[in-house]
Order: sequence, then C-alpha cells, then structure tokens
Amino acid sequence: MDNKKKVIVKLNNRTLNKSNDSDETDASSQKWFHEQAASIDSQEEPDIYERRESTYTNVANKKNNQLKLTILTVIVAIIVGISFGFIVLKMFVEMKDPSINATNQQLTETEVSSDQVEEKSGQTTNDEIQQTITINAMSAYVVQAGVFSTAAQADEWKKKLSDAGYQAFSWNTDEGVRLFTNLFTTESEADQLVAAMSEKGLEGYAREWRTEEREASINANVEEWLGVFSSLWNTTVTSITDEQALYKEAEAWKAWLESAPKESPDSLHSFNKSAQNLLVALEEKQAVPTIHINLFEVWYYYSQL
Repeated sequence: MDNKKKVIVKLNNRTLNKSNDSDETDASSQKWFHEQAASIDSQEEPDIYERRESTYTNVANKKNNQLKLTILTVIVAIIVGISFGFIVLKMFVEMKDPSINATNQQLTETEVSSDQVEEKSGQTTNDEIQQTITINAMSAYVVQAGVFSTAAQADEWKKKLSDAGYQAFSWNTDEGVRLFTNLFTTESEADQLVAAMSEKGLEGYAREWRTEEREASINANVEEWLGVFSSLWNTTVTSITDEQALYKEAEAWKAWLESAPKESPDSLHSFNKSAQNLLVALEEKQAVPTIHINLFEVWYYYSQL
C-alpha cells in the first residue's frame, strides 16, 4: 500500500489539505488559494485611492481658507484705493479748474462785502442821527450880583444873598463865575430889583445877558423838539411878574416835555432834568424867586448843548 503524503496549508487560520496524487485537486486548491489570498490582501491593505482622496480633501480646505483671505485682502485694497483716488482726483480738479477757486473766492468776497455793507449801514445810521442843528440865541435882563474867580467865592456870596432873601444862580463863564438873582423882559423891571437890594446893603446892577446862536452836533430826532424851547421859555419869562399867568405855563411845559423823543442823547440829560425841575416848580406853585432860578438853570444847560 503506497503511502500518500498530504500537504497541509494554513491560510487565514484555516487548514488546507492537499494530496499529492490528484492533479485536479491541486489545480482546484491552487485556484482557491489565490482567491483567498487576494481577499486577505484586499482586507489588510487600504485602497490607494482612498488614501489619496483623504489627503486631497485636507489640501482643498487649506486652499479654500487661503482663497477667502486673498479675496478679502483684495476687496479692502480696492476700497482703500478707490477712496484715495477720489481724494486725489478732487485735489487735482480744484488745482486744474480755476472756476472752482474763483467761485470760492467770490463767495468769500461776497461775505466780506456783506459785512462791510452792514458796518457802513450802521455808520450811515449814526451819521444820519448826528446832525448839526441850530441852538437859538436867547436873552433877558438880569440882575448881576457879582463876578468871582472861583466857585467857592461865588458860593460864599450866594449865601449872603440867601440870608437877605434873594436866591442866586451861578453861571460859569470864561471871565469867572457870575451870580444872577432874577431875570426880566425889560431893563426897568431889573432896575427895580437893584434898588430894592441896595436898600439892604447889597450891590447889584441890571444888564442884558445874552447867549449867541451857534451850531451843535446833536441827534436829528430832537431838532424840532428843541426848536420849540426858546419860544416857550420867552413866554414864561414874560409872565414872570404875573403869578397867575406864570403858573398856567405849567400846562405848556408839560405838553412839551411829553413830546420829547423817547431816545434822547446823553448830552440832553442835564437839560431835560432842569426842564423837569421847572415844571415841578410851576405845578406846585412854588415861590417866584425859585422859578427865576429854574429859568436860569434850563437856559444855561440849553446854551451848553
């Protein structure tokens, strides 16, 4: 009996028996062996295409991120470039086109001209307000009690007159301070007062006192109003010897003062105040010697305008 040797093959932990006496068996076994080997190889080794596909995916993600960053950078650069281009273009146009600079210069000159017109308009208004008007000449017969070199000496003599019953007004002149006691429309009336003073040991003499006509720069809105003053004052002086007629003059003075412009210059302040004092004296029917002083005062400030 022939000994037949078997060939034992292990593949994938499986035992394969192979007889030496069968060619057919060998061929079949060999075919199966190769199929199993191929199956094992396919299980153990990853497909090369799978490895390549995985690696390709990672590279693509990196490229996408880089592409996004590049696009963003390009967009920012474009925006900055356009903005800078507009600025440069504007500067270039202003430099090349003289009409733009001319327009801007014209606008500036227009603004300056407008300011100058307003300034000149204000100056013109002031010039129109300040006009030369005529201060009328005025005169009356007065009793002069003396001329003194200083106001202190005049005040000392004024006190002596007051103690004797006579009020006096100090009129400043280039020659000194003159003391006037009363004023009248005629020289004879003044002489009567001089005689009365002489009886009391007081010296005085009658004279005509006159302020000359002159021109003064005063607001034009008071010209007509001031023009009435001299005639009103003369009428009151005419009534000085008639108390009843004198006190009636209050109505005329009141109406005149009420017609005064609302905006009077500061130069009229003392004059207005003295006129108000005269009106009060007339309305209150104060003593006639007091009204004499009020008439002197308003006359003096009128002559100083």
